[in-house]
Parts: sequence; C-alpha cells; structure tokens
Amino acid sequence: WNIAAERIFGYSYKEVVGKSIGIIFEPCSNLLQQPDFNQVLVGRTTHSGEGQCITKNKAHIYVTKTLSPIKNKEGDVTGISIIISDITDKKEMEIEQEKTNLLLKKSLAELSSYLKAIDQHASVSITDHKGNITQVNEKFCDVTGYDENELIGQNHRMLKSGIHPETMYKKLWETISNGGVWRGVMCNKNKKGGLYWVDTAIVPLEAINGKKTHYISVRFDVTEQRQIQQELTDLNISLEERVNDRTVELEQAKEIAENASRAKSNFLSHMSHEIRTPMNSIIGMTYLALQTDLMPKQKDYINKINTSAEHLLLIINDILDFSKIEAGELQLENRVFHLKILGTNVMSMFVQKVQNENISLKVDFDEISLLSVFGDATRLLQVLLNFISNAIKFTDSGGHINVRAKLLSEDEVSCMVRIEVEDSGIGITEEQQAQLFQSFHQADNSISRRYGGTGLGLAISKQLISLMGGKIGVTSEYNKGSTFWFELPLYKATSDVVKMGFEVDEQVKVNLTGKTVLLAEDNEFNQQVAMELLEREGLIVSIANNGKEAIKEIENTDFSCVLMDMQMPEMDGLVATRIIRELGYTEVPIIAMTANASAKDRDDCLQSGMDDFITKPIKPEILYSTMMKWIGNNSLELQQETNVSKALSQSDDVIDLTVLIEMLGTNESEKLLVFLNKFLETATTGITEIESAIEKQEIDELPKLAHRIKSPAKTVGAMPFADLCLALEDVAGDDGLSRAKSIVTE
Repeated sequence: WNIAAERIFGYSYKEVVGKSIGIIFEPCSNLLQQPDFNQVLVGRTTHSGEGQCITKNKAHIYVTKTLSPIKNKEGDVTGISIIISDITDKKEMEIEQEKTNLLLKKSLAELSSYLKAIDQHASVSITDHKGNITQVNEKFCDVTGYDENELIGQNHRMLKSGIHPETMYKKLWETISNGGVWRGVMCNKNKKGGLYWVDTAIVPLEAINGKKTHYISVRFDVTEQRQIQQELTDLNISLEERVNDRTVELEQAKEIAENASRAKSNFLSHMSHEIRTPMNSIIGMTYLALQTDLMPKQKDYINKINTSAEHLLLIINDILDFSKIEAGELQLENRVFHLKILGTNVMSMFVQKVQNENISLKVDFDEISLLSVFGDATRLLQVLLNFISNAIKFTDSGGHINVRAKLLSEDEVSCMVRIEVEDSGIGITEEQQAQLFQSFHQADNSISRRYGGTGLGLAISKQLISLMGGKIGVTSEYNKGSTFWFELPLYKATSDVVKMGFEVDEQVKVNLTGKTVLLAEDNEFNQQVAMELLEREGLIVSIANNGKEAIKEIENTDFSCVLMDMQMPEMDGLVATRIIRELGYTEVPIIAMTANASAKDRDDCLQSGMDDFITKPIKPEILYSTMMKWIGNNSLELQQETNVSKALSQSDDVIDLTVLIEMLGTNESEKLLVFLNKFLETATTGITEIESAIEKQEIDELPKLAHRIKSPAKTVGAMPFADLCLALEDVAGDDGLSRAKSIVTE
C-alpha cells in the first residue's frame, strides 16, 4: 500500500494493513470480483480491467486495475499484486464528449428538418469552430457554384470577395466567439469569380461546458435588392442634380419675374406721371378759374369740367389702383370728413345723368348727417360712385335708385356705418353673383358687350373696403333689381378737430404769408398752377426747372420750404435732394410734389431725404395743410411738451402717441385715453378671436381677423402691433399655425 494508493483511496497504510481488501473494493463489486482472483491464481496470468470504486470520503472514482500473480522461487503463486490507476478525469471527459455528440446529433437531426424548409430560400452552412465547412444545403451550392464535395472540409475564407476590410471579419469572429449572433450584409465571390451579396446571420453552437463547437450560417441572397438600391441611389443623385438644375432655373425665372415686376412698377410710375401731369393742369386751372369772377353760365361750365375731370381721374386711378392693390402698395388716407358730404357729392355728380336717363335718384344720409369721422373719403366715394354708376348702367328709364346710409352702432369714439345702393335694374342670378367682386369679371360676357366696363370696379371696391376693415356684399333677384352694400367701422372725430378743419382756409394766410418757397418743377402748366395757388396765399415763389437749378437756388437763397418734383430733365428730384442734404442744408423742409403716386415712390422720396409727399393732381387743401405743418407760424403739427408727450418719451414705443395727437389735433389726456381705451378693447377682442381661430385650426380666418384690428392699431400709432397683424395676414401653408402662435405670443 504505497503513497499513491493512500492518495487515491484516502486510507493510510495502517488502516489497510492486515485488513481484507474488501473494505475498499466491495462497495464497487464490479471492480474486483472473485473470478478475477481465481483466474490469476489458477491460471497464473495477469488480468486487467476498469471500473468504479468508492474512496474513504465516499467519492466515486474511475480506475484501471491490473492483477498480477506473485510467485516464489519454485514458481508457485503466493499472492496477487494489484496496480490501480485513477482515470476519473479522463473518464468524465469521455462521458461529457459522448453527451455532446448525442446533443449535436439531435441538433443536426432537427436542423436537417429546418434545412429542408428553407432550402428553397436560404443558403445554409455549418462549420467547425475553426470555420471549416462540415455541411451545406443545396441552395448554398447553387449560389456559390461549388459542388458539396468541393466545399466540405474547406474554410469559409474561400468565399471572401476582398471588398470588405479585415476589421469587419475581425469584429465578426469576436462576436460569435463570445457567444453572440453576428448579423450583416456581406459580399462573397462564387466559383466563377462573380460577386453576390447575402444578408447573413451566424449563430454559434455550444457544448454543455460552454465551448464553441460549430457555427451555423444562414444567408439570403440580396444581390437583386442591392442592385435596385444602387439604382435608386444613382437615381437619387440624378434627381438631386436635376433639382439643383431646376432650382437654378427657378431662381433665374424668379429674377426674370422680379425684373418684370420692377419694369411693370416703373411703367406704372411713368404712366401715372404722364397721365397725372396734364390732369393736374386741368384740375388746377379749373380751380383757379373758379376763384375768379365768373358769369353763372361760365361757372356752371367750369364746375362741370372740374367734376368731370375729377371723375376722369378716378377712372384712370382704377387701373393704377388695381396694380397697386396687386402689388400691396395702396395707401389709405386717414383724414377728417363729414359722412354727409358723400351724399352731397353723389347728388351733385349724378343729378344731371339720372335726369337724362329718366331715373329717380334719392339719397338719404340723414341718419349719419351729424357724424364726422376719420377715414379716406376719396376711396369711400370711389366705392359709392362705382355702385351708383353700375346702378344707372343697369337700370332702365323710369326706374329708381335709392342710396341710404344707416348707423348700425356707435359709442364715444367709434361707429359702424352701412351704406346701400338699391336699384330696380335687371338684377343678378345666384350663379352670376358668384363671379362679382372678381377682377375683370362681370355677371356674364354679354354685359360687357351691351353695357361696357372693364370689370375692375367691384373688385377694387371689395379690396378698398377690406383694407378699411369693412365688409361688402350684394343681394339681388333676377329682373327685380339689386342692392349693393358695405359696412365699415370708423373712428369719430372730436369737435376740436372738426372745427380745425373748417378753419384751415382762414389760418392759411396767417400761417404762410411771407414765406419763401422754391418750386422745382419742369412742366410750365404745373408751374403756373402751383405759383398761383401759392401766391394767392401770400407765399413768395421762386422757380427751378430741374434739380441742378434747384441746388443753385438753395445755395444762393434761404428758402422756408422746397416743393420738389421727382422726374425732371438733367437731374431728378431724388438726386437733387440727396445733394442738397449732403451740402449741409438739413433744416429746410423738402416736400415731394409729384405725379408718381406709388408707395415705392413715397419711400424713395423719404429715403432720399425729403420730409413729406404730395401727389398730383394737387388738391389745394392738402397742399396748404402740408405746408402749414412744416413752415406755418402756428404749426398744425402739435408737438407741445405735455404730460402725454413726456410719457411718450419714457415709453417703449409700443404706441406712438404723436400719431394719435396729430390725428385728433389735440393732446388732451382725457381725449387720448378715450381712444386708447377703445383701441385696447378692440385689440383684446381681436386677439381673443385670433386665439380661438388658432385653437380651432381655422387658418383661413386669421388674415381677416388680423386685418380687422390692423387699421385701428395704425390709427392710434400702435405700429409694432400693426406690423404683427400684417404678419398674421400672410400666414399660410403647413407651418401657418405654428407661425401664427409665435406671432400671437409676441
């Protein structure tokens, strides 16, 4: 019983010497059996075998045994030697391997059934842990071009295309060696050298001890999809190039359109100038003639000429107004006028016409006869004239036209007025009404042939009323007549302002007498009209025929004011004004007096250094009030340092009170606050309506609601607020609501 036996079985020499061998081997009867001993003793031969036994601490171990006879000198067997070797580790490895093999066989059997199902669609291969191919399916052979015999035993590297970097394969092996599943698209090379793309998944198979024994690879051929993807990529690149080319074309087209628009604006500007210049002479001369002693018949003739000239100017303005409205350049005045004057003007302008046509014309403005308001009387009259002209045109002899003004509502500072023009004419069908108020449209084509007209009047009327914050419409029945109407919110004028308006003529001489004026004008008729208008009020006038002469006159004479035409030979008014300002003559007021009447022309004048802007034909009351504003002894531009104006200087320019002060003609705090409170009430209501429209996602309502409160904002001088309203009018598209929310937040 040697040391090795002690180590294997756990018994010491003392524990076993003299004891029966059975204490060690009997628990494992299959290891040492009597026949084994008998065979050695009788046959005197060696016997070997293996089996299990139990150690002192009850552990089961695997051992090999070798029984050999011990002989004396005579050759007789006197004992048996037993040599035991511990083979537990080896035996356990063999058992584990056998289990693994059984599991693998089972997995392969199951996989075989799966392979049959996916043979038609996927390439499947199995490799050992080194990547050597052990099994493939038919699809794998079809895709690679190799026979099964050519693949078995070969390493998967034989299919590498050389396209992918080695780092990809390194990452692949790291993933599957650590038990992960690798998934990706790779390019392989077939037997003929052709390339093909496969969507690949590689899954490791593990033994019970966790070691990787095999790898299963499932591949789907995506070569065709890859080609389609590449074609799409190429097409996308081509489309991008085409889009870029188209963008360039559109930018060029935009530039051409902008140039065309500029050319159109320039044409309209020149057209306006060429038309208004002779009209200025006609209207100016008739005005001067009416200031002289005339016989009754002469005065009647000249009054009719003057009325017709004014009407002709309105017709000419229809074309220019339409272009201005399209370009967003139309500017509305905000001056004091009596609403009753509209009715008076209507009667004076149409009384002869309706008499000739045997049509009864009645005008009833009694309900609003005492109201004086702020607004653009000329534009309102333009709308009213259009309504009445159409009524006369479409009403037969013996018919009637009724013009009515109604006061719908009023408070301390504002009122809502409705004006209607009712006729007994031909009427309009519902289908025809749908085309009204559209540019160049009449009820039907036969109307233009029978009655004439451009079809612009109602379209312009609708735009004008809309710009003023009002509504316009028609009710009609075929063969029974029509009623055209508009409703308009207006601010009421204070008594001080009305009184100031009546007293302007009396103030002119007091304020302007003795003032020196430089008139820069190249047209002789316009020179004559302007000189007589100015000299009649006591002004001293000098003439400059162009911009160069104007500069020389300025350098030689100290003028109170300069009236500057825009278009003159040798040097125009804009260039002359810039030079005059550069020479240091910054205090002398320069007022544009021009037939160029667009908003752009006004901006150009102001940017060149001019102080104000008057359009031709010149209206004397506008000319005088503008000059009084700049050079009067008691300027109409009220700039006293009152409590209100001091507050203005400390404000954040949210409301420019000078606008309201100038409009009202007073800086009394109480009167200003009445208007401001009314504006705040209107603005609050408007914002609430806008927020409601945004919440309901009614984006089409936003421009109307914003426009409704923009005009009051401008009236009181809330220009930033008016700008936000203007921005709201332009919201549209997919991002319209988000932009609207941002604007309302501001």
